[in-house]
Amino acid sequence: MLQTITRKENIQFFLHDYYFGHGKWIAGLRLMGGPLLLLIGINQYKLSEDKASIAYGGFCFVYGIYMLLRPYLWVLFRLDSYKAERIEIRVNEGMLFIKDDKNQHEIGLGTFQKIIENKHYFTFIISRSQRIRMPKRLFNHEAQNMLKQGISTQ
Repeated sequence: MLQTITRKENIQFFLHDYYFGHGKWIAGLRLMGGPLLLLIGINQYKLSEDKASIAYGGFCFVYGIYMLLRPYLWVLFRLDSYKAERIEIRVNEGMLFIKDDKNQHEIGLGTFQKIIENKHYFTFIISRSQRIRMPKRLFNHEAQNMLKQGISTQ
């Protein structure tokens, strides 16, 4: 039975994964880097007396704003990637079956580098830059248990 993953869910999963899906150091940098650069830029601009320091303060200010807006700009400029999708998902015998209106995929759970369980979704890490995020509600209780076993064994 096909179920829908909404655009809103796709965007929420991406934003949560952007900030908290890459470890504590990256999360800290992504949460604090933008505001910190913004404050450094403002402070540098106010206290500087020469043109180079003023330019550096302006650069820090602009880059801090960019760092704050980056994930939202990413979503905005790639909005087609976050459209609603109708899919069917099954998990059995170490395989993940994904079926949509046109395609069907079978992926061995062992091919994922890592499977991460979040509060509302699972993240399947294929490579450093490729991730699949699926809402937990699409998986039955048995499938969730299989995925959790895959998480603990990796």
